[in-house]
Amino acid sequence: MQFETADWYGTRQLVAQPNPTRDSVYRVEILNPFSEQYAPGRPVRLTLSEQLAASLRRRHVQAQVQQQFASGPPVRYQLPRIDSLAFYGKPNERYMLDAYTRFKVMEEVMREYVPGVFVRLRKDGFHFLLPNANAHDALENPLVLLDGMPVFDTNKIMAFDPLKVQKLDVVTKRYFVGAFFYNGIVSYTTYKGDLAGFPLDTHVLLQEYEGLQGQREFYAPRYETPQQQQSRRPDFRNLLYWNPDVTIRPGASPTLTFFTSDQVGRYRIVVQGLSQSGQAGSTSATFEVKAAL
Repeated sequence: MQFETADWYGTRQLVAQPNPTRDSVYRVEILNPFSEQYAPGRPVRLTLSEQLAASLRRRHVQAQVQQQFASGPPVRYQLPRIDSLAFYGKPNERYMLDAYTRFKVMEEVMREYVPGVFVRLRKDGFHFLLPNANAHDALENPLVLLDGMPVFDTNKIMAFDPLKVQKLDVVTKRYFVGAFFYNGIVSYTTYKGDLAGFPLDTHVLLQEYEGLQGQREFYAPRYETPQQQQSRRPDFRNLLYWNPDVTIRPGASPTLTFFTSDQVGRYRIVVQGLSQSGQAGSTSATFEVKAAL
């Protein structure tokens, strides 16, 4: 089976589990997000000239100084804004449990404060029923979620500490996902969204899964105020400015500003871009940074 995951950036914890009430012999295996087919090739022997020894030694010292004294993060990634709305959209009912007198038993909370969910106790345990918003009947055994994770055994959610639950959403109509449909949704959310110690089923697979990488942000210190200009913090940057997204309108001459580091010497400016018609172009120039008088 294949699933399209939306807004999956960075390394996040993936929870996968089959429905043990239907079949308990399913085994979940997550495919590697990276390709396991490598291009043929042999490592090339690295040969460095003796003339590069002084430059490499100096750059090594600069890198160590930057790592020790840098005021900002060396690597920072910008993740796109993710819609915090649940996948089922706006629920028919929402209960913020802190607005009520808190009970220590989940059954009392459901019976006293959640009129949109009927609790029934039968021989095999607890069952939920929802009043169908689209018909004059009841929906039995809705999809129960805890921080987005399905809970197929209602008895487990009823044994969970209600003081760890912040809010409860209820969808009182059938919900369709592809070829599947559910008799409504009862969704619990803990305060931190981390399941709050809920005992997981033995069929649950927990795995760290790496999604798309965020856009890397370039960081460089600024020396605009007198206090910043008098800073004694060493600045041994070699890369002074990097911007992969500069939009220039026809006839405009934008100004890009940056601050040099403590490293004197000659620096190269490299500009690469594409025109509106897709034509590539590049140019370069140099400037020199001299020691302060």
